[in-house]
Amino acid sequence: MPENMPVNMPGSPSPSGTSRTPWMLLGACCVLLLLLSVLAGVIGVVLWRDRAGGGAAPGPTTPAVELATHSNEVFSLEHPVGWIVDAPGSVPSASGQYVTVRDEEPADELSSAPRELAVFQGSLPGVHALVTCEMESDRMGFGFDEQSDPAELPSRTVDGIELVGWEITGTADGQDAVEQLYCGDVGDDVLMFHLRTVGTTAMDPEVEAILDSVDVAD
Repeated sequence: MPENMPVNMPGSPSPSGTSRTPWMLLGACCVLLLLLSVLAGVIGVVLWRDRAGGGAAPGPTTPAVELATHSNEVFSLEHPVGWIVDAPGSVPSASGQYVTVRDEEPADELSSAPRELAVFQGSLPGVHALVTCEMESDRMGFGFDEQSDPAELPSRTVDGIELVGWEITGTADGQDAVEQLYCGDVGDDVLMFHLRTVGTTAMDPEVEAILDSVDVAD
């Protein structure tokens, strides 16, 4: 055997062979990159659904309020079942009252129910709603401890009838309170709607819903 010829010993690596370690590391890196790409894609889809609203859980639903109907020869309205209805009959009382609906009885004549709506006939025959409402606004705030000056409200429409309105805020029974007066021409008469909420300076939505439910007889 020539003196410089290499001898391969049993179990020793071949000089011409290459190590597998770098290739194994490269393969592991590729797998890791693939997993990270998949994870990034999943996160992107979830974020897109959240922004689009698809991933948002539905909010709690408010149970519908059960309603009852009060009617007379002039109009009808709907109010929550259980509210107290004070109505003199199919014609207005001597004070012009058609009906008052409230969520509970006040403690006395000078106290207010927390939520209330009253309907009256205009007290000035032949005077239209605009003038009637402006004159009656000076009488708002019965039972209030203190009150603001009346402020004119934007007009609103109920059953096709345009209503002009006024509002005061203040306190009643030591609590924040708000009262609104709306007036509308119905034939030769004027209907006046008094809305009141005690405990806040924002009109209660259920009181406003009663006003919106008014249906004037043909």
